[in-house]
Amino acid sequence: MSYRYIFWDFNGTLIDDVGTALGCVNDYLNRKGIEPITIEQYYEYVDTPIVKFYYHILPPEEIDFDEISYYFHSDYAKRETQNRLAEGIYGLVHTLKEQGFHQYIITANNIEETSYYVKKLGIDDCIDNLIGPSDSLVGSKIERAKAFFDSLNIDKKRALFIGDTLHDTEVAKALGIDCITVSYGHQGRRLLESYGAVVVDSAKEIKKYIYGER
Repeated sequence: MSYRYIFWDFNGTLIDDVGTALGCVNDYLNRKGIEPITIEQYYEYVDTPIVKFYYHILPPEEIDFDEISYYFHSDYAKRETQNRLAEGIYGLVHTLKEQGFHQYIITANNIEETSYYVKKLGIDDCIDNLIGPSDSLVGSKIERAKAFFDSLNIDKKRALFIGDTLHDTEVAKALGIDCITVSYGHQGRRLLESYGAVVVDSAKEIKKYIYGER
């Protein structure tokens, strides 16, 4: 039985924004007079909820998440032109739409911000629904995803979750559906594979997995 319901993570999966996020983090560290982190450290530290990430790079007494969130989103907006759909994703999402797949985005990012990018990047007509928080705390997606998934009343064997972090594998497990992760996202191949996640490198490989050519 083939997949017909595709659940996408957004940041790092549909949109290639790892460089943007790393730049925003290092902008904040620069304000604090702290050395920047490398992409390897970024991959290692990314966590959910996102505040856990900052315990790796800031003294606990200096963690003001309201301030961190303000500067991150401000700097992210300044770097907006750097963000693109991951290579091959535009064509894949549109092909799936044309072939009758149902596609959803489940994100931990602010839903209004995500909706803005979905429209700007030209894939809004391909997405049946977008599920995310109204705040910027970037917490767990599990409960929100589960409530939405249960409302669909679909065959779990026909659903696939595509993400880029270990938290995405946790979401898929909570839903009881298959999951693949992408190596170009916010945690990288080494960490994902070390936890036994199924990892693919490109939209082309995602397509092969969806169509059972794996």
